[in-house]
Amino acid sequence: MRNKCEVCGAELEEESIKCPSCMSYTKTICPNCKKEINSEWSTCLYCGINLKSKKNIGPRFKNLNSPILIMPILVIMLIIIGLTAFTPNAEKYIAEGVSLYNEENYDEALEKFDKALELNPNLAEVWFYKGIILQTKDIYKEALECYEKSIEINPKNALVWYNKGTLMNYFGLFSEAIDCYNKAINIDPNLSHAWYNKGLTLCDMGKYPEAINCFDKVTELDPKDPNPYYSKAASLYELKLYDEAIHNFEKYLEFVPNDSEAVRYINLSYSMIHCDKGIEFYEKDDYDRAILELEKALELDPENEDAKDYIVYSWNSKGIEFSDNGDFSRALECYENVLEINPEFAPSWNNKGVVYGEQRKYDDQINCYEKAIQINSNEPLYWRNMGNALRKQGKFSEAIYCYDKYLELNPNSADVWHIKGYSYYIIRKYEDALYCYEKSIEADPKYILVWYDKANLHRVLGQEEETKKCSEMIQKLKEEKKAEENNS
Repeated sequence: MRNKCEVCGAELEEESIKCPSCMSYTKTICPNCKKEINSEWSTCLYCGINLKSKKNIGPRFKNLNSPILIMPILVIMLIIIGLTAFTPNAEKYIAEGVSLYNEENYDEALEKFDKALELNPNLAEVWFYKGIILQTKDIYKEALECYEKSIEINPKNALVWYNKGTLMNYFGLFSEAIDCYNKAINIDPNLSHAWYNKGLTLCDMGKYPEAINCFDKVTELDPKDPNPYYSKAASLYELKLYDEAIHNFEKYLEFVPNDSEAVRYINLSYSMIHCDKGIEFYEKDDYDRAILELEKALELDPENEDAKDYIVYSWNSKGIEFSDNGDFSRALECYENVLEINPEFAPSWNNKGVVYGEQRKYDDQINCYEKAIQINSNEPLYWRNMGNALRKQGKFSEAIYCYDKYLELNPNSADVWHIKGYSYYIIRKYEDALYCYEKSIEADPKYILVWYDKANLHRVLGQEEETKKCSEMIQKLKEEKKAEENNS
């Protein structure tokens, strides 16, 4: 279904943006937490990022934009007195139109300006006044036509270029808006409104350093205007220059001391400063100091998504350290801290299951793996860990189901084909076991462990020739390994 342009009524394509009328087990580095990880994983067990997703994880920031103002009619009667081109009757209609405009009687004011233009259609200022009223009434297309008519007659009126720029900004035509503001500034370099709105438009375009230059110019022209301090602070916040952003928000508060939004963004800036320090400590594996900084960040801004993410990563990574060092009780405490903050963080459920396995608490281990799988069933490692836990309990059929789920996600895993085959061997399904061993060899012909078990299976089946071939392959792989060790 086609949409219509709200400005000019032209039909638009459904996805239009601009109206055409009115313008195996090697190591890799996690891209998020920079930890060395197994390339087999689809989820990083340190930070929990989906490694298969192309979506970048990054900081979340707020947009801080002041509204674009329409320049009012200023001292119009003084302008009228100096306009010798007006006829007496036109001057009368203009004066009446201005008076009605000041009383906010816009429709009657338009009638007076139209009558003036009937007498003299080359009155650039009257086209300008008419455009202002139409823009005030949100009749943007006709307002733009009035500004363009005024510019056609007199291209040297900075205010007309300025107001045309505000309309271009409204239409989302940012480059065109910048052109208009530049023309206004070239005519009147001291027109602070043009500098300010140019800065806001550059913010819309993501050109924050250029926008800051504009806001500095406004401050130079009018040091008592608080708005450029706020907008400069907002730009610095977007650039992650939080110390400078705080300074400018504080300057703004000297003029507007009760602005709660500025106070809030000062707190957000301090929160991000602590958050950045926490992330820096995390990346240095200094998890205790990382957690301290991230807790401070969350005290200032409980909704700081980066801080919430990285405090989870830090507790989880600290748990892995304790687990690797055999301190399973403290590892469990770390994982509990993670799950208290984010009960849907699957890596900690998996890692907690690993610890329970070391403690031989197999029921608790399986419950943790089930929770990890419930949260993220597309992580093959969780299925393999679950299968191994079930296999240790003698639940081979259930273990085989888990290995099947793993192999759906990672069909070229030599070791999982191997342990699946061994599970079939234990329950005496020898043909299935042999098929799995051959799939393991297909994935990795030099995987010596599967050759041992394949030789044993052929021996059990009385297949001497096949047993001999496997034994010869085992001997060949041993010799190759020994030669490689000697060469190195």
